[in-house]
This record gives sequence, C-alpha cells and structure tokens, in this order.
Amino acid sequence: NTLTVRANGLSIANGSVIGTGAGPLSLIGATDATSIGLVGGSGTFNISQTVLTAIGSGSVATLNIGASGGTETITIGASTLAVPTNFRANGTGGLITIAGNVTAPTVTFTGAASVSGTRTVDTSAGNGNISFTSTLNGTTASTDLLTLAAGTGGNISVTGAVGGTTTLNAFQVNSANNITLVAVNAGLISLTSTGATGTLNLNGLLSAT
Repeated sequence: NTLTVRANGLSIANGSVIGTGAGPLSLIGATDATSIGLVGGSGTFNISQTVLTAIGSGSVATLNIGASGGTETITIGASTLAVPTNFRANGTGGLITIAGNVTAPTVTFTGAASVSGTRTVDTSAGNGNISFTSTLNGTTASTDLLTLAAGTGGNISVTGAVGGTTTLNAFQVNSANNITLVAVNAGLISLTSTGATGTLNLNGLLSAT
C-alpha cells in the first residue's frame, strides 16, 4: 500500500488522491538529486497547493516529500498540508529551506534545514509534533526568524544545533508540550511550553546575541 511518484512535474485537475490503506505517498524528483519546490518555492519538481489539497482531501495516511537519503534541495513556499508530512533530504548536500509559512497536522524535517525570511511552522490545530532531525540555520546571518507552534499537546524537537552555522535573528516556540533542543544561537530566543505537564530539555547552550 505504498505509492511512490517520481517526476519533474505533477498536476491534479479534479478530485482527490485516494490511498488503499495506511501506506505513505512519496513524491520524489526524477532522481534523488532533483530539486523540489512547494507552492512557489524554487525547484525542478514543482508541487502546487492544488496538488497538496487533493492529497489532503483523499485518504492518504502520510506524505513523504523527497527521497530517503536524497541529496536534493527542497524549498517550501507558503503551504497548507492536510496529512502528516515528512520532508526528506538527508543525503550529503541535501537541504530543506523553509521559505514560507507551513501548516500541517504533524511535520518532520529529515535532513539539514534552513529558514529564509520570517516564517512559522504551525501544527497547533491538532496538537501535532514538529521534528527536525538535523541542524537548523538561517539563510542570512542574524536576519531570519522562525516561530514554531505545536499547541498544548504537540512536542517540538530539534536534534541538531539551531543557528550553529548561520545565526537566526529570532527562534521562538509559541506553544508546545515538550521542547527538546541541543543548542540555540539567535538574536532572540523565546521558548514557551503550554502543556500542563510539558518539559524543556536542553542539551547545550542557549546563546542570545
């Protein structure tokens, strides 16, 4: 029940994408190195909001964007995702850039990530988790701002350093249950746990510059 689409383009004129069970749908470029752009983001394989909406209105359980171990760049424009989504670019040289606000039930960024501009990742409507499996940096030093919101029940975790290579202007968690971070380097750091029993787990330094 797993469906993988490899292409340099995808369009859905009408209807929904219907799954046949609990397996994932994976959207991958023609090769594991083919760049991907979501909703106006730059990339050879462009995925529109129309496609994302059609996937969300069907019965697809989860959505993977990018190849597992892929070396592609993924650039995310302002996107509304209606199913749990995993962005994958965890091969050598792979990079996921958040260049627009992202709304999803749950979202995982598998591979190195960066922020371009003032952006929000929001899973608060369903108290979903937000996970970064690697580092998270800005695009231009001391310029970019990222706000995360996971509601009262969603957990936020960043496995790698935040701003370790390119400092963020601000890194903010507006809502979450448990927050787990390695280290953060940003001009402004604001961390808010809104869960009744939420915890803040720090495994490195917080550096506000």
